[in-house]
Amino acid sequence: MMLEASRVATAETLSFGQPADVVVSATPGTPGLTLVSSVSARCDVAAFLDQVRRDPVGADGTVAGLVAETRAAITEALRAGSTGVLYWIEGACPAAFTPMQYGGLFLEHDREILADTRAKVEVVVFVADRDDAYTDFVSDLPADLFGWAGTTPEPAEIRALRPGRLLADHPTADVRLVGPVPDRRPR
Repeated sequence: MMLEASRVATAETLSFGQPADVVVSATPGTPGLTLVSSVSARCDVAAFLDQVRRDPVGADGTVAGLVAETRAAITEALRAGSTGVLYWIEGACPAAFTPMQYGGLFLEHDREILADTRAKVEVVVFVADRDDAYTDFVSDLPADLFGWAGTTPEPAEIRALRPGRLLADHPTADVRLVGPVPDRRPR
């Protein structure tokens, strides 16, 4: 998916396919921001947690492979003419991982990937988990725009944690998320 980037700095609305200042589209190679799944969004949660319990060294290898896939997806997007990345985070919630698991397994990889990417292009971090997402936990990730799918927390809560523009389905967000958000992948 691609995200039109020319208006991210001044956009008031963003959507995944409906009219808005910034629109996510499925046209690869179109200049704009590409939706890239995060490291945690690429793993089969149940199988991975089982691997963590059975074979911690193998789980480290799995994470390294997912990091490489994520970096390759970003490289491919930029090669195709993308001007930035919308980093789609899944798994930053209690339905997938505890805060300690998410933090210990994925957070620093997210931070490194996003810092490297942001040094080159514009970055939007988007937390796709709706229920009890760890928005406070991931709110300090490097991004030009930080957003979340749920109606909570309130933007004021996130503003207390990070500077910069916020994307949410809330009237006080800097960029208003309009229309439906794509479904998270089945767990």
